[in-house]
Amino acid sequence: MSFAFFISTMELEEKILRVEMRLSEPLEKYFSMNYNEQALPSHGINHHRRVWKYIKEVLPYRFGIMGPEDMFLDQMIIACFFHDIGMSEHIGADHGKISRKMCENFLLENEMNINEYADALEAIENHDNKDYNTRERRCGLLDILSVADDLDAFGYTGIYRFIEIYLKRNTDPSELGNLILQNAEKRFINFALLFSNHHDFVEKHEIRYRILTDFFTSYNNEIRRHNPAGSSQPPHIRVIEIIAESAEKKIKIENLPAACKKYAKDRFVSKYFSGLEKELS
Repeated sequence: MSFAFFISTMELEEKILRVEMRLSEPLEKYFSMNYNEQALPSHGINHHRRVWKYIKEVLPYRFGIMGPEDMFLDQMIIACFFHDIGMSEHIGADHGKISRKMCENFLLENEMNINEYADALEAIENHDNKDYNTRERRCGLLDILSVADDLDAFGYTGIYRFIEIYLKRNTDPSELGNLILQNAEKRFINFALLFSNHHDFVEKHEIRYRILTDFFTSYNNEIRRHNPAGSSQPPHIRVIEIIAESAEKKIKIENLPAACKKYAKDRFVSKYFSGLEKELS
């Protein structure tokens, strides 16, 4: 099915706004009623709002003067607000199956024909497959959702998200940095390939990718040298322990900068949470 025709930037923005006016409220209401924010705070409603923001950033680069049909945008916003809803029940890589089932329930409850939303359901179920080489890079709905989700995994926000979920999965601290670096690299390479003709766009998010990779590269160096019996902890290890403690207390990522004001005298910790606060705002 073709999803494109000639359209101006203003027309695309107007089409997106109309979709938001129709679907944002029911989607957010359903999400809030069915997602347990205490289970995985980093993947709550604000994560999905940020991913939608990135989708809106991606769409003009994807289509240029060729715009998406209304049904494509309908499916796009639905896929966005459902892709991680299953995380509150299962944090494994196959949480997309639970998310898909919950989306099907939403469609049925709202008397929407499930068959018309097949692409959205496929994207929800498969968005967390980071073995990008197994699928054709066509930058359809699945690829746009996956890229937008990946963009939220970079920068200071991504550092927190990766730490929270990898520790939830009982990852050994000595393996944490390498696993995150490998995961993030796949995400960035896929993004850079899909948007290789848009150098400024790629460079903009490469800066955020480098914030994350620099952090975990330094963490790896600290882990190798750190003496637990020493008098002080290295800075990156301190940040990770603060994030781990905050995750245990179920503090939402949006509230972390304020909760960590007590570390104002620790220059490195303060710099991280200032960066996080700026990024989230």
